[in-house]
Parts: sequence; structure tokens; C-alpha cells
Amino acid sequence: MDSRLESLSAQVQKGGQAYIRNLAAAEAAIRQGQFNVAKVLRAVAHAHRVLAMEAARLTGREISPAELFKMNLEELSELDQVLQAQEVVDTEVKVKLKQSAVDQERAAQVTARLVAE
Repeated sequence: MDSRLESLSAQVQKGGQAYIRNLAAAEAAIRQGQFNVAKVLRAVAHAHRVLAMEAARLTGREISPAELFKMNLEELSELDQVLQAQEVVDTEVKVKLKQSAVDQERAAQVTARLVAE
């Protein structure tokens, strides 16, 4: 692979990662009420996406639909593993939250009884 093609391929990877990273950061900024920060991060994310898309076009690499489908299936399989791990974490968090709610309710009842006495 020549250095120009390697550089373009690296730009595709880097731009794709920057796109997702900045969109995720924009979501976090919104949750924190930093709407102007989120606006800038979304703009930067889309700029990275455009650059990555153009670099992908310039590579001149033509991928057959069959090969693309296979690549996507493999990537989605990897994503499924991540999502399953996230599901386990979400389940554990939900269990802890429910337990915390029960504990807080019991503590409030104990406090109410002590105050009543």
C-alpha cells in the first residue's frame, strides 16, 4: 500500500472515531446543560465525518456489496458482544438502584418511627 493510500485510510479511521467521540461528548454536554458546547461539538463531529467520507472516496477502493455485507455482519457481531456486556452492567445497576431505593425507604421508616417515639 502506498503512503498516500495509507494516509487516506488512516484519515477514514481517525475521522470516524472523532465523529463518534464528539457526538458522544455533545450528548454529555447537553445532559450537563452546556448547550453551546454541544453545538460546537456537533459541528466538529460533522466536519470529521465529511473529511472521513471524502478520504474514503479518495482511496478509490471499491468494495463489493457482498464484501460490505460481510464486513457489516462482523462489525455488528462485535457490537452485539459490547451491548451484551452493557446489558449486564445495566442489569447490575438496576438491581443496585432497586436495593438502594428499598434501603432508603426502610431508613425513612426507621427515622419516622424514632421521631414518633
